[in-house]
Amino acid sequence: MNDSGPRLQARSKIRLEIDGEPVFGQGREELLRLIQKETLINAAAKAMGIPYRKAWTYIDAMEILQRRARRRVSPVPVFPLPAVESKAAA
Repeated sequence: MNDSGPRLQARSKIRLEIDGEPVFGQGREELLRLIQKETLINAAAKAMGIPYRKAWTYIDAMEILQRRARRRVSPVPVFPLPAVESKAAA
């Protein structure tokens, strides 16, 4: 079967946000991969064609929002505890 018509492709992009602020997306993923490869933020920024300051702003925003999210999430589920009566009070 030889189709010369257009091919239908499904694509999606995922972006993680905290309180409506982007934390992680395709551009930030690319930046982190390039930093890992190049070992320097400046080299990664140049490879992406963005200024060093913008790359640093992305990294700083990811760190700030990650810290903010960690403070909100309790590592242990919080359930109301039943009241415990002391025997001394009885």
